[in-house]
Amino acid sequence: MSFSIQAGCPAVRRCGSATDMADAVGEMYASGAEDAILVWNLVPVRLPYRNDVAVLLDDLVPLLEEVGRPGFSDAQVFWGSDTFSAEWVIVREGSDLFDRAKALLARSSDIPAACAAPT
Repeated sequence: MSFSIQAGCPAVRRCGSATDMADAVGEMYASGAEDAILVWNLVPVRLPYRNDVAVLLDDLVPLLEEVGRPGFSDAQVFWGSDTFSAEWVIVREGSDLFDRAKALLARSSDIPAACAAPT
């Protein structure tokens, strides 16, 4: 199985009164913004930032928190976006992948300013 996400750097708008992460992402991106591309077993799936990515973020943040816990052993999440629905079961089988995920999270501050700041 192969999996990757190709994220772009779409223009973002200021978000005013979002009640949760999904609302904030929906306000930040115009409906015509570029899409993120999720590649699942070599099949590309377009994920509009405004709709699908907003749904995924509500599950992704708690999932990353769970994976980052020192005693993490397994986790399960269901992503139910319009474009990409999947149930994921993640089981820690050793420390190699866990250490790589921690390193990625530690480098998350390396996001270019143009991608992080709303326009």
